[in-house]
Amino acid sequence: PYEYHISTVDLTSEEQSNYDNLKAKISRLFAIWSSSEEPEKSQLKGKLDVLNFSARRIVRGASGKLDAMSRILKDRYEENQHWIIYCDTRKMMSEAEVRIRDLGVIPKIYYSEMDDFNRSQSLISFEREGGLLLAMKCLDEGVNITCISHGMVLSSTTNPREFIQRRGRMLRLSPGKEIAHIFDAFA
Repeated sequence: PYEYHISTVDLTSEEQSNYDNLKAKISRLFAIWSSSEEPEKSQLKGKLDVLNFSARRIVRGASGKLDAMSRILKDRYEENQHWIIYCDTRKMMSEAEVRIRDLGVIPKIYYSEMDDFNRSQSLISFEREGGLLLAMKCLDEGVNITCISHGMVLSSTTNPREFIQRRGRMLRLSPGKEIAHIFDAFA
């Protein structure tokens, strides 16, 4: 069993302005693309993909997601729980770490660029002691951490497999775990 909590956040005025500018460029380029013929069409498709990725990056990295994280942790986090928080970038992970430390908690960190020893130590410590584990671009597949009781996704993507893997990470059965709590932050 699980509880699924969705938090929606607004973009800041700067994020919204950047997003709106990108969407306007995408609209103009799409109009050109739709009336083009090959090979120009395939060249424009690459440019459209880059602009779309940039727009999605703004939404995935919205700073309001960190505000939502802080509120949720302040209201819900208790010692000895096992929380995982998925971040989008190193910058987001660093900012999340600062905010979590401001709440009086020292999070564990896990990301793909860490050396094997430190990644392993983070997981061992997390499984043994609980706490908050900040993760970025990893722990989606191949690692079985059944003790996760709470999880927060700050970085949703359009990849269906990643979407399912991240939420499924929190739904594993574990002795003493009666329910999973999943928090999603959407901009």
